[in-house]
Amino acid sequence: MLSLRLCSAGGGRVRGGVTTMKRVFFIGSWVGSGDSSPFVEMGRELGRAAAYAGLRIVVGSETKGTLDRAVIEGAWEAVPGVEWELFEPNDGRHRYTSYDGPRPSERVRFGRGDGRWEFPHLSAALGAHAVVALGGRANTRRALRAADARGVPVWPVPRFGGAAAKMLAALVDRASREDWRPHDATVIRELAVPAPSIGRVFREIVRSKPERRRSYFLSYAHEDCGQTDEVEMFLRREGRGVLRDETTFRPGNGLTEEARQWISAADDVLVMDSSRSALSEYVAAELAYAYELQDGGRGSEQPNATGRRVLGVLLEEEVCCPGLRGDDLHVPGQDRQRRETAVKKLVKHE
Repeated sequence: MLSLRLCSAGGGRVRGGVTTMKRVFFIGSWVGSGDSSPFVEMGRELGRAAAYAGLRIVVGSETKGTLDRAVIEGAWEAVPGVEWELFEPNDGRHRYTSYDGPRPSERVRFGRGDGRWEFPHLSAALGAHAVVALGGRANTRRALRAADARGVPVWPVPRFGGAAAKMLAALVDRASREDWRPHDATVIRELAVPAPSIGRVFREIVRSKPERRRSYFLSYAHEDCGQTDEVEMFLRREGRGVLRDETTFRPGNGLTEEARQWISAADDVLVMDSSRSALSEYVAAELAYAYELQDGGRGSEQPNATGRRVLGVLLEEEVCCPGLRGDDLHVPGQDRQRRETAVKKLVKHE
């Protein structure tokens, strides 16, 4: 188990006489079988350390077996009366009301009654000063990836496997590839290997001043994967975050939930424009959803819905995708050198 060093350094900063606390979003769930008590105790340990560090705790679910509930219990055990936030879907339920424990000091609700957790999770992750994950499944993985793309420090604790362990492995792999030259916002990721003390990580969160970076969602046809990989590499070299939907698209089923979340979380949508993507039902659906958010339609209340650019990298000589609008920025990218130049131009026009 990670050793716990309780730290008394306050996590708030004073601005004009008002103390602002750094917000840490905790996400994850027990993914194993058998006794989950070690997972719960680890969550309580994280909560105790966060409360002692003076950090403002942000959670979502109240369900047993989630990291959220264990963190709150640990925080209140350490600092009775500590304030914390709850992000939840706008589905008519009032969580933590029947729970025999502390109530949230602030509730933040998202959505229009569909009961989905995806957008509350993304909103909490993108608005936090750091994201801590333990175990977890698909929603945990998506929140971690979105936060990382935006430059929010992430600390995936790998002890109980799940999405947190996979995210840590992905970060280590990315950092090992020299060509990618990742622009890490803080040292939080480096602290995860080897496993540090919890107190050390939270002290780093208190001291850190992460620089948020612009993120891009890449829309492309499978046949253009090689060119898309190059564009992703060039974007990362410019210090930009990248999100890609790597799930399998089934024609006629519409967008996957993962694609909707990536598009909602990204600052810009970048289309790899080619004769292949022009025939892709998936690219067309992604473009339509991006414009729907941009125009203030359904889903525009979701994170980062306004101010989004829809852009195109031309892999051929002319615009091919019928869904791209004529007033959008299109840059030539027919070969590797042009694609690198294209990325620099897109970044320059941010």
